[in-house]
Amino acid sequence: MFKKAWDKYANVRMFQVNTDIEDERDNQFYKSFGMRPISEGNMISYFR
Repeated sequence: MFKKAWDKYANVRMFQVNTDIEDERDNQFYKSFGMRPISEGNMISYFR
């Protein structure tokens, strides 16, 4: 399902997902698509 969304929005400037920082499996999964932590992009994200 993720790959389908990834491909559909391939031309969108920013594609963001959120996951638990301690979830090694999920983090490796997103990194396998070339995604990087938001801290590497000179950005900040907020939530409540």
